[in-house]
Amino acid sequence: MEHVALILMLVATSWQAIHVVLGGKVVNPNKRILTIQESIWVGSGIASLFLFINAVTWWPQFALGNGMNVGLKRITEIFVIAIFWTAFFNLFIQYANQRSKELAPVSYVAPYQGMTPFLISFAFIVFKESLSAVAWTGIGIIAFTTYVHGRDDMPLRIPRSYQEVKQWGLPLTLAWRLPKNYRELAAPDRAKAENMRQGVRWAILAAVLGTFGLMGDGLLARHGDAVLGLSAKWGLVTIFYAFVYPYWRRMRGIEANPTILFEPLRRRIAGNWKTVLTYGVSLALLEVLVAIAFRVAPVAHIGSMKRFHIVLVAILAWVLLGEKKKRRIATAIGFGVGTFLLGLDPHAQAHTLNTAEEYLLAIREFFSR
Repeated sequence: MEHVALILMLVATSWQAIHVVLGGKVVNPNKRILTIQESIWVGSGIASLFLFINAVTWWPQFALGNGMNVGLKRITEIFVIAIFWTAFFNLFIQYANQRSKELAPVSYVAPYQGMTPFLISFAFIVFKESLSAVAWTGIGIIAFTTYVHGRDDMPLRIPRSYQEVKQWGLPLTLAWRLPKNYRELAAPDRAKAENMRQGVRWAILAAVLGTFGLMGDGLLARHGDAVLGLSAKWGLVTIFYAFVYPYWRRMRGIEANPTILFEPLRRRIAGNWKTVLTYGVSLALLEVLVAIAFRVAPVAHIGSMKRFHIVLVAILAWVLLGEKKKRRIATAIGFGVGTFLLGLDPHAQAHTLNTAEEYLLAIREFFSR
């Protein structure tokens, strides 16, 4: 894989980890700064504005110098479709992500994003990007490592009993099972267990939807002005959660979130402006870096490497949010090996089709086999 893509993704995942941790901080029920709805449109709005400013300043010269599309002169049908595609899925992805962080610790739900690498690997069906055995091995290691990370403090040894075999399925069973001693727990502990289960469900939903969102991001990055397209994408998300969603709730007679703070939004942002600003800008920076990487490496590779942020999330959550976990070395080694193998893939080249019709034809060819 192109070394520039590897470097871009390492930097991007650092910003992604910051964005994820701060996303959990602003909706933390104990020290809430924003509601879920506010966190989405405020963060998206800052990102959209930041991207637009860059799209009309330094980005055009940089993009033209590196052979990228820029401006409004080369808008294609597939570029417009990609903007609306990824914006549509992010309406649900962002809500699911923020809801999971509200219900459960950030470092607890983040590893479930490890499901995305295997799912996004099948994007080559649409993009016609072949994956070598080396790439599949690297992606498998990344996905398995995040799964092991999600097992929290369970033993890593080979199962020696039926009970230990069941433990290996713990990360997924947590989505629909409560602790065996649930009925014996006090009311606060019951509520915590229920929240953890709901948090896992929302995290898994975000991972599944993230597969389709990443495919849209790949199309957007390769078929037009990436920065301008990303600004439009997050602008659409901002408009929906700032205006459409509240209007829909009022029309349905749904009361405001009972956890909403009574302080005016402006005052809450002013009192935490550094956190809120960094939360939005980090989203913009990671999106730009990933978009550039999409132009030189396959979607499956980029989608898998984005999961490296899970290790950084765990570390930052330990430092900033006090979520102390013991398992760090095994996860870091697993991600390192998986990323290294992706970098060795000799077939890792981005493949771009020219029109929406060609992508539809590729899908039809696959299902007609």
